[in-house]
Amino acid sequence: MIAIGTIDNPRAAQALVDYLQGLDIECRLQPDENGVTLYISDHSQLEQAQVEFQKFVENPYQDKYLQASCSMAIVTLNLIMALLGYNFLVNL
Repeated sequence: MIAIGTIDNPRAAQALVDYLQGLDIECRLQPDENGVTLYISDHSQLEQAQVEFQKFVENPYQDKYLQASCSMAIVTLNLIMALLGYNFLVNL
């Protein structure tokens, strides 16, 4: 795993992780004494991940991060609903 940076707010960091996953960049959070550190697994995506991390640090309140979190929540909810046997999709 390759560290791309640390964010002191775990919820904000999760928004960035959701955004990166939307870009097909697998990213994980690891708590540490300064907040959470973001790690990627694919070295070929390091440059793009670092650029996106810097953009996030400069403006973490962009709508695209909130939208990514909402999208991931909807995907997760739909998966749970399907596993429970419900045959409808949640959309926003």
